[in-house]
Amino acid sequence: FVTGIALMGAGYAASAVASSLWGILVALLVAAVGVALLATTEVQLLFRYAGTPELETRSYGWMFAVFHLFLSVGTYLGGRLPAILGGRSTPYQGSLLAAGAILLALSLIRARWLPPEPPAPEGGRHRKAFAEAVRPARAGDADGTADRRVRTLFQPFWNLRLWRLGGLSFLSAAAMALVGPLQNVLLRVRFGADDAAVGGLLTAAGLALFAGSLAASRLTEHLGLRWTFTVLFAANVLLHALLIAPLAYAAYGFVFFLRSGAFTMLANLIESQTMSALPDEERDAFAAVRNVLRSIATAGGSAWAGAMLAAGSGTGPYAAGTALMMFAWLYYLRETVREFERPWSTAVRQPGLKER
Repeated sequence: FVTGIALMGAGYAASAVASSLWGILVALLVAAVGVALLATTEVQLLFRYAGTPELETRSYGWMFAVFHLFLSVGTYLGGRLPAILGGRSTPYQGSLLAAGAILLALSLIRARWLPPEPPAPEGGRHRKAFAEAVRPARAGDADGTADRRVRTLFQPFWNLRLWRLGGLSFLSAAAMALVGPLQNVLLRVRFGADDAAVGGLLTAAGLALFAGSLAASRLTEHLGLRWTFTVLFAANVLLHALLIAPLAYAAYGFVFFLRSGAFTMLANLIESQTMSALPDEERDAFAAVRNVLRSIATAGGSAWAGAMLAAGSGTGPYAAGTALMMFAWLYYLRETVREFERPWSTAVRQPGLKER
């Protein structure tokens, strides 16, 4: 986790001073490795600190609420700092150096003051249920040590449960990619909106992302996990479908605001509960599987949305998103709802949650 932050900072700083294409590519590669390390450890570390299933869901919502809040702040600063800091080679050199310095300082702070990582529970309900369910011992290997080593090495490639849960993240990421990365282009294609109008709507959407991240865990506590999934899938299908209609800009903005919040709530719930549904032994492997699937989904969804927008279709991404949300809902009911009810799953046994 700390190494990932440090590599991101080093990559940003190196890209600021690189003087050739190859230098920039190497710097970006270093930053990408840092992002990969961070993305595959942050949730497991957060859940390890949380300690209880209830806090896992709540802390995940807070993590993304803070993320979306400071993403909006960083985006604003990113637009202002080039004019203030400038640079010798490009106007962005000073901003990149500032970003790199902040991340490197953050890595030192986290390395110094990050609380010790709590040990994995030995003999706890996660480990015991997992051992009883999937740990056969071979003859001559009574405790299954050799088998477990082989499984740990190749687990992401043959454990169908990880891929089944990862499939829900894949569909969520694909739906996000249909709209998220190209929101400003979509608004210009559909409404011919200027920069001020686009900026205002996207700022409002950012506030919806922040509110949705905070609200997901509360909704789960009041409705229970199954009803929360049902409500959020239904809301996302409806809101995506409404955005296909020929709405005026003001009405579109209101529905777009609601869709941003509802989708964030659903995406956060999917990411937190798929991780919580697994025992500690499988979470690192699942993080790798999930990131691979999400990267593929994001690339494919963005390319698909870009092709529709290039063809002049301002409603195509929402039509595709509606169909994808319906399929994801069916996939949840058919493939993953049972995974949340496994004996090692914490997703349906959180203290204070209603099981409906």
